[in-house]
Amino acid sequence: MTEEFAAGSTHPAPRRFAFTLPADDFKRAFKYTHFPVCALLLQASGGGAKLQQKWDGETMGDKLTEEVAARYYEAPFVCDLGMELVSVAPGVAVSHLNVAENHLQQDGFVHAGVVATLADHTGGAAAWTQVAPDQTVLTIEFKIQFLNPARGPRLSCTARVLRPGGRITAAEAEVTNPDGTLAAKLTMTLAIVEKAKLK
Repeated sequence: MTEEFAAGSTHPAPRRFAFTLPADDFKRAFKYTHFPVCALLLQASGGGAKLQQKWDGETMGDKLTEEVAARYYEAPFVCDLGMELVSVAPGVAVSHLNVAENHLQQDGFVHAGVVATLADHTGGAAAWTQVAPDQTVLTIEFKIQFLNPARGPRLSCTARVLRPGGRITAAEAEVTNPDGTLAAKLTMTLAIVEKAKLK
């Protein structure tokens, strides 16, 4: 699959995902979360329904995108926040967050913890694009700079792998406001681990 790039941008243009499940599976999954996009990705009892992704009316055959999207939405906290994965390419991931009242701090800006979660999880998604199917990544440490107040109605985050590795990966993520101002920049180190060792 060929990625499309926004004019003047070095990262893939955001794309909208639509997820489908049989009605019975949706009903069982929906009780776990009030965000439908996450509910559609939760495994239904009895083996889990196959994830189907559509873009511009055509089924996407990109296995990498499917795998990263499935991992991205496995995190209940991310689903609870309402984060959305909108673009994936090798070493790159883009997420959005539609800001809600429960995301705000006392002065009306998006809470630093919400911004950090958006940056951290999007960075993890970028790293997932470069590990084997039987591997995952875990954040070892990150540093984040809050450069401007984060505001709604939607935050965007672009994450890139800076240095892929066999056991350690370095990545960065930038969170921007709707007007294009940089709200925060995060640098992170992630460990690459075998999924079997986490059980």
